[in-house]
Amino acid sequence: MAQSEWLRTFLAIYRAGSITGAAGQRSLSQPAISHQLAALERSVGEPLFVRGRRGVEPTARARELYMAVAEPLRLLEPIVRELEAGHLERPRAIIRVGASAEYFSADVLPRLAGL
Repeated sequence: MAQSEWLRTFLAIYRAGSITGAAGQRSLSQPAISHQLAALERSVGEPLFVRGRRGVEPTARARELYMAVAEPLRLLEPIVRELEAGHLERPRAIIRVGASAEYFSADVLPRLAGL
């Protein structure tokens, strides 16, 4: 679970361009953001950002990581929010009907139309 938080923090830093901006986005303190970034960098094995006076600049490795995780995490966010809220909606049930196209169109489909 911690690794997913590291990645969420990484994305916030990458997008904000600063530790301070990421702290505001994530509603965490700057030391907490720095700690998570340091843990991720240890795990990756190299620095992900070059720190400067006006924020941080992503390294080549950070750009690679961003491309690998940004879209999958964006797709997972709604599910994570539902889990954090204490409920996860069940997917709708799928009914599969095997029939010829003619029978399905003439007899089955009209019965299912009202559902």
